[in-house]
Amino acid sequence: MQQHRIACAEIWGGVRNVDLDVCAGGLTASVFSLACSGEMGGDIYYLSVCSNDRMTRMVLADVRGHGEQVSHISARIYDSLRHNINTLGCIGVLTDLNDAIHGQGLDALTTATVVGYNITESRLYYSYAGHSPAYLWRRADHRWSPLRFNAESGTTNLVLGVLPSVRFDQESTPISQGDRVFIYTDGVIECRNPEGEAFGAVRLLDALGVAEGESLADLKNRVVKSLRRHAGPAPFHDDITFMLAEIPQEHRG
Repeated sequence: MQQHRIACAEIWGGVRNVDLDVCAGGLTASVFSLACSGEMGGDIYYLSVCSNDRMTRMVLADVRGHGEQVSHISARIYDSLRHNINTLGCIGVLTDLNDAIHGQGLDALTTATVVGYNITESRLYYSYAGHSPAYLWRRADHRWSPLRFNAESGTTNLVLGVLPSVRFDQESTPISQGDRVFIYTDGVIECRNPEGEAFGAVRLLDALGVAEGESLADLKNRVVKSLRRHAGPAPFHDDITFMLAEIPQEHRG
């Protein structure tokens, strides 16, 4: 399996099909993205590492449209990550994107997840814009749990582009060496079998399994095989993109 090293102050990602292991800042990751038709779909993935190698940020976005619309939004995500590369947290990226997308029409509407890991604090930051919550697997309790907000109030965390101004919530949680994170677009849980039944969260958690002692690449392959088995002989009806990340047992100095 190919592995790509992301250097300090670097941003990596895009919209093309990919099946790749990545080493980025204080974490390792395995990325899978497959457009349901052609080489470019509506899913966008990015990882960025700050200039001192202490903050790694992961972004997944699912654009309603395809083609040129997606390329434009992908470029705006890149610009925002560059602008916010040395900042702590995730809200700035979502706010920038909402400003850029609003007013562009229905095909520009986008859901997104932004997750940031800070080595110095050993904390994981997360924000959503109309997107399914990430899952966290803690080595201490061997269980996958959704990363939800403790409370939401008012008009918050909406799909990008719906309103000109939206408040995005952010929360953080302590994270330890050996813990893992899974973020994904809705093509994963909405993958349908020939009878029209969605893959769903229960099958996803079953595919993710216990995860102890398994490489990220092996875990990624198991999820992909489960999705293909569920879909049967038919091609996927939607783009499928997900990232698995792990805090290594030992950080580099």
